Amino acid sequence: MAKRGNAQKSSRTGDDTTHSQSQDEVESRVRELSEALDQRTRDLQEALEYQTATGEVLKIISRSTFDLQSVLDTLIESATKLCAAKRGHILRPDGEILRYAASCGAWPGFIEYLERHPVRIGSGSVAGMAAAELRTVHVQDVLQESGYQFGDLMKQQGYRTLLAVPMLRDNTLLGVIVILKTNVEPFSDRQIALVQTFADQAVIAIENARLFSELHASLDFQKATIEVLNVISRSPGDVQPVFDTIAESAIGLCAAEVSTVFRFDGEMVRLEAIQGSNLDSIEAVQRAFPMPPGDGSAASRAIHDRAIVQIPDILADSKYAIGDTASAAGFRSILAVPMLQHGQPIGVVVAGRGEPGEFHDTQVRLLGTFAEQAVIAIESARLFTETQEKNAQLEEQAAELAKLNQTLESRVAEQVEELGRMSRLERFLSPKITSLIMAGEAEDHLKTRRAEISVVYVDLRGFTAFTETTDPEEVMQVLRDYHAELGKAIMAHDGTIEHFSGDGAMILFNAPMAMDDHELRAIRMTLEIRESVGALAEGWRKRGFDLGFGAGIACGYATLGTIGFEERLDYSAIGTVCNLAARLCDEAEDGQVLISPRVFVKVEPNVDTELVGEMALKGFHKAVAVYKVTGLSGDGDPKQSQN
Repeated sequence: MAKRGNAQKSSRTGDDTTHSQSQDEVESRVRELSEALDQRTRDLQEALEYQTATGEVLKIISRSTFDLQSVLDTLIESATKLCAAKRGHILRPDGEILRYAASCGAWPGFIEYLERHPVRIGSGSVAGMAAAELRTVHVQDVLQESGYQFGDLMKQQGYRTLLAVPMLRDNTLLGVIVILKTNVEPFSDRQIALVQTFADQAVIAIENARLFSELHASLDFQKATIEVLNVISRSPGDVQPVFDTIAESAIGLCAAEVSTVFRFDGEMVRLEAIQGSNLDSIEAVQRAFPMPPGDGSAASRAIHDRAIVQIPDILADSKYAIGDTASAAGFRSILAVPMLQHGQPIGVVVAGRGEPGEFHDTQVRLLGTFAEQAVIAIESARLFTETQEKNAQLEEQAAELAKLNQTLESRVAEQVEELGRMSRLERFLSPKITSLIMAGEAEDHLKTRRAEISVVYVDLRGFTAFTETTDPEEVMQVLRDYHAELGKAIMAHDGTIEHFSGDGAMILFNAPMAMDDHELRAIRMTLEIRESVGALAEGWRKRGFDLGFGAGIACGYATLGTIGFEERLDYSAIGTVCNLAARLCDEAEDGQVLISPRVFVKVEPNVDTELVGEMALKGFHKAVAVYKVTGLSGDGDPKQSQN
């Protein structure tokens, strides 16, 4: 009995041990699953934060075309925060130096420190290395980086780990984003990718600001030109108002401290008009003139050489006679453009700035235009005076003057009209069509009208599912590559972009400019896009992106014209033909180009097609016979049918 009892006890002990081990395994597994769930939650939260920050920066870029600084401030603040860092900086290139542009968490003396110890492009700093080599530089511990030259700055700001990402446009350096951590903590691959995405967004913002600045400068240039021409037309016998207007306009448009207009009487260069806020500059110029032609000043040199003269730094020009006086008066660099009449100098327009350096090409062209207008004013005044003095030739001279004034008024009207036409056209027409219209070689087809057109609708297969499972930076890169191929093909075949919408795009042919073979052009363009996007799709699939391409083409009558309001107009087409092209695109499988019966009839001799069958399309009461394009044949070959 005792042995049996011991056996039972031993059995119970074994069962208890097994049960305990099983419970430990369950608890261990629960902990593992809990930790995995926590990690997944953190990853999702981090991805959401990255996506939200990226979207916020893009919104600010779209809203702040006029304010680049606010975009850079928001961008560096978001990048610093999402990288779990304490400090971040954006530096912009200025020659061989990187200068401060924006920062987050910098110590108060940071900007002054950079002025005293500039960051040079090259070795010696992480930012300089990224700028020189045009690549991302990740230093896990700056104390281990040999040759690092900013030890004092490191002590002041207290950083150890650095990440520097260059901001590049077509391999051209626009700046560097630098993120700093106060402890030795390497940046994760996701954080590096995020900063690189922000660098791309900064490039977009800088490019937007540059384009806006150039457009604004162009508009200012046109307005100033028109104003001078208006003054000429209002003052045919008096050149002084014209000279005063030219001098005043050149101040703002050339960022000058002083602007002057001189006349040359054959012996001496004489001051006629001067504008500027610095009285010392004005008095210095007034004391120096009149002056004979020669090397003594930019104005006299331009008269002597009969050519444009730029002096980047008057203190470095030993021949400049009034250098010390001019520098003390507040200007260092000078641009002088002669006024030439039949090749002979009759005056000069001059602008002087407080900082050394060359004037921009746009500013040189501006002063050149002002010089031409001054010649017109002088000639106009001469004719007017001669008309008044010579009674015997009064009628003939008056007719010539009237003709000259009429020409001036016509130029004013043409330039005003050109500003409006260019601002409307360049947004949605190919360069070739825009040039034809602006050159007056084509009629203005932007007015509302009804015409037969071909409509192409394209988009990517599987794009919606792709966006739901892919990081936003990957989505944006795919769209950039895709849109680049669309743009090249559209411009090459003289298509008109009606709109972009994510992965979808609608392109018009035979609108606004008429073309005989618009149906065939539409097919050639679409096949070219299919081929180029197909090459892209191979690369996308290697990266795990299952994307394809489909297109629909229809032709028919539509109402064409501009829609919107005065400050924002778009060129658009309205009609059933647009809906039909979109529905055909919806039905197209990967790689298919579907066309309507009307397109098929027009291109049958030049295009290889197959009948897909009749399809019931949304919005259409009757089934539509649908064809798919398999290739080009005969005269449809683009090599045999040029634009």
